Amino acid sequence: MIAIAVAWLLLVLGSLISVVNFYLSFLRPLRFRRGPKKYGHISGIPQIGAMMCVGAYFLFAADSPLRLVAIFSALIDTGSIHWFPIAAAWNLWRGGDSQRGG
Repeated sequence: MIAIAVAWLLLVLGSLISVVNFYLSFLRPLRFRRGPKKYGHISGIPQIGAMMCVGAYFLFAADSPLRLVAIFSALIDTGSIHWFPIAAAWNLWRGGDSQRGG
């Protein structure tokens, strides 16, 4: 019984952190692109949301559909380690700061 309560707590908090990280990485820059305000990058909470969601995944029963929710939430967490190769490839493709000489 306590494992289910902990799993729910980890899933809710981890998903919330994952959604905030996703918003800060993709949706917030789009919102500032339209307005006259200058955009300043704000970082999310790295790795914590995904770890909580993975913990919830292992605490839920094997046939629980909440395991899919936990994995999806972990995957959208842009502060996680699995996003590092994606960000590095994107930076290389777009010509990051290291290629601009500054």
